[in-house]
Amino acid sequence: MRLFFLIVLPFFFQTYGQIKSIKTISINSDMNIWSFAVLKNSQTNENYLVIYSLNDKPAKSKISVYNSKYQLVLEKEFTEILPYFSSSSGSHSTVLGRKNFHFIGEKYVYILDIDKLKIESIKLSDNRYENINQKRRVYYEQLNNQEILVFDCGKTIDIYATNHFKLLYSFKKEYEERGSGTKPFIDQNNIIYLNKKNELICKEIKTDRIIWEYSTGTEGISFLGITVGNAPDYISEYILVDEKPRSIFINTSAGDLIKINAENGKEIVKHDRFRNNKNLTKSYDGRLTFISQADMNEDGIPDFPSVSTDKNIYCINGKDLSTMWYYSTSSKFEDLISLYDINSDSIPEIFAINIDQSIFIIDGKTGHALVNEKLSTSGFGSRAVLCDYNSDGSLDLVCILPTNQVSIYELNDINVNKGLIVINK
Repeated sequence: MRLFFLIVLPFFFQTYGQIKSIKTISINSDMNIWSFAVLKNSQTNENYLVIYSLNDKPAKSKISVYNSKYQLVLEKEFTEILPYFSSSSGSHSTVLGRKNFHFIGEKYVYILDIDKLKIESIKLSDNRYENINQKRRVYYEQLNNQEILVFDCGKTIDIYATNHFKLLYSFKKEYEERGSGTKPFIDQNNIIYLNKKNELICKEIKTDRIIWEYSTGTEGISFLGITVGNAPDYISEYILVDEKPRSIFINTSAGDLIKINAENGKEIVKHDRFRNNKNLTKSYDGRLTFISQADMNEDGIPDFPSVSTDKNIYCINGKDLSTMWYYSTSSKFEDLISLYDINSDSIPEIFAINIDQSIFIIDGKTGHALVNEKLSTSGFGSRAVLCDYNSDGSLDLVCILPTNQVSIYELNDINVNKGLIVINK
């Protein structure tokens, strides 16, 4: 029995109604739900929920597929842990709405085909992925008008053609990054990735030639106002910004916000420690996580709505990296936010779920809360995937709540195109 607690602004309640639970899907196994995505049958336009669950010891995992009527239509178990839908900023969006997904194992790649409702396998030509673990990530990109799969696997980034799964290119990294916000990006004919803890590198894909390198350097560590040493200012997250010329927004472990030119790696603007925290050892009290991008003030420049380790929700100005507004909460966020305009002002609202299982819907223009509602009495923070899952014309919210269950909620009176899947950048 769920306990619902609702605090909304009166005008929102009168206009849109409340969030109501319409379905909860439980996984009856000894595995834990690790990730999920909403994919689409390209022939029927029906949405399907794909749930990936796993267990570390012994190593095993499972793919479960449900149709829009919430019926289990496909399930397959594996005796290994497969790379899954990533929670990285700008990467989970490469999976949503697809008709297929590639799970790469030690000896085989397994292809989930939603149109055929089957899982096919292709044997890999070598043993390059032995001892693989769940921290490896899979992303979809475009290269020369061809869809490619980018597989970030430890100290190697492999690029495959998805139509025949042939290895096209491979790149070496000096640092085996496993963070949630450091996916490689393809920018025209170049690849941009985290080469070291505090260094981004841009290479020409065909030649492996280095085009530029950008280092965030080191930061002084202070205690009681006294500098006691230096430490690398790690790049904790970065995204490729959809503007001309293309840029990269970087967030560091010290809370620095930086914007560089994606073509030459030159710094455009930097905001040191945007929370004005002078002690590096406490920088995690103010560091952005799960960064998104959208024009939040209609100036034509993408801004950066994000949650933070200090339990706040921020909107960072894309031009000068100043804080446009922030909203304070009482608990941390541990997964992606979603963006969608529900009040028809051309600026998307922010949907975020914290570790107390409360959902916040924040007005993108003002930073005021439209909804602060308790969804469950157990569980952790979850991403909020927005869609019209059952194609009834109403906006739905899909999340992992409570523990080991995927729940689907409907936002009353918010009408959308039937079958919509909201895909954010």
